[in-house]
Amino acid sequence: MRLSELAPFSAGRVVRVLECPARLRLESMGVSAGAEITRLFGSVFGDPSAYSVNSAVIGIRRSDAERIIVETVGKTEEVKSGWE
Repeated sequence: MRLSELAPFSAGRVVRVLECPARLRLESMGVSAGAEITRLFGSVFGDPSAYSVNSAVIGIRRSDAERIIVETVGKTEEVKSGWE
């Protein structure tokens, strides 16, 4: 599944980051194979979305999120309760 398909407050583990112009920037922020990432919420216009990775909140454009392959880990209730 692609990161862009992850539901809000769901967690995933990065399997692979496909080639894209933002790949090095994403990897420098911790979005690399094995990292756990949680989709927090989208913006008013739907792009970018906020994700939590390595205790940081980062914004990732949909076009970049489509290049990140993840496996689902589940819902993250502690993150959800902090943002409601």
